[in-house]
Amino acid sequence: MTGFVLDVSAALGWLVDHPQSAYALRIQRRMIDGARPVVPIHWRLEIANAVLSAARRKALRREASDVIRDISALMPFIEQDVSPDDPGTLVSLGQRLQLTAYDAAYIALAVRRALSLATEDKAMLAAARTLKIAVMS
Repeated sequence: MTGFVLDVSAALGWLVDHPQSAYALRIQRRMIDGARPVVPIHWRLEIANAVLSAARRKALRREASDVIRDISALMPFIEQDVSPDDPGTLVSLGQRLQLTAYDAAYIALAVRRALSLATEDKAMLAAARTLKIAVMS
């Protein structure tokens, strides 16, 4: 089974976006076919914040509680990395690659575990290219 780092931007594409992101649907299909996503320790907080923000903007296709229920149903299939990188590593990556510390955590995880990255975030895509991290298509 192939693992990959799942950024919130990719997951939200099938949970929140309307219309759904074609990229996110391809990533979802890979998960259905057995690819196992790995996420940094802050992923649940980041996804909860994204759902809150989308609800405030009235950008949800469904009720926030339904989206959260779907996310909870996915959690047994998502590996949460429990070895977060130290703040110095995240700051260094963030400065070098113009990323937030949150986004640097995804990049650091992909590097540390030699995994590809699933993201629709432009800054993270640029960082992946710079570090030669494979990006799921």
